[in-house]
Amino acid sequence: LERWDAWNLKVILRGKSFGLDVEQMKEDLVPAGRLGLAQLETLIGYGSEEEILQAYGKFVELAIPQSVLTAYGEEKNLAVIEDYLDKAYYERLLLNVDPSSRPKRLFQDFIRNEIDITNLETILKLKKEGITGDVILGYYIPGGAQIDKKLATQLANADSVSAMANDLAQLDFYEDIKDALDDSKSLKDIVAALTKYHRKQARTFTHLYPLSVIPVIDFMIHKETEVNNIRIIARGIESGLDKEIIKGLLVV
Repeated sequence: LERWDAWNLKVILRGKSFGLDVEQMKEDLVPAGRLGLAQLETLIGYGSEEEILQAYGKFVELAIPQSVLTAYGEEKNLAVIEDYLDKAYYERLLLNVDPSSRPKRLFQDFIRNEIDITNLETILKLKKEGITGDVILGYYIPGGAQIDKKLATQLANADSVSAMANDLAQLDFYEDIKDALDDSKSLKDIVAALTKYHRKQARTFTHLYPLSVIPVIDFMIHKETEVNNIRIIARGIESGLDKEIIKGLLVV
């Protein structure tokens, strides 16, 4: 559930940077982590990003490195903070899973698989934006099951999404996503394919060990997808988007 703390911090920081008011920021908060609504409102109440980050670190017992804070202070690029939060979340999560029993090993495998999906989604998104090389590797999250630093480097240095096919073919889930790995496909097609695979993996792990924590995670993933779809529909209608465009954004 700590992922929601990071999510909420990102919402608050983005809201502050775009000058949103308190109510607008609260609309996108999900107080399902360690931080309750009162603590999140406390963070919103601070006047600067630095104060927010300092208070957040104390709330969740996370020491944000000075190098990260300095880089953010110089660049004012939220990606610096968001990247660190993602890496810290998975690092802390893996450290807290003791793979001494089969259910916990399955949970660890699930987490490492999720890291692979997250890394691949990031690489593909940046590749679609024409970004390559070390810039992409800066967002790489260690700890995945299949995408190590070497493979990530190969993918990052590929000329295009379609040029990554040979390297991606070695992944266990290549067949699940290969149809979306084409330069003619849109980013939403890629994200949808990865999201569907993630849901499929959650169901698979659930069947392997129904008495573990995985069924709960499976339920949460499906609920999160459901909520995101409802949000897409609501905001799409509010913005006057065509129904076909809205349908194309949904993950079903």
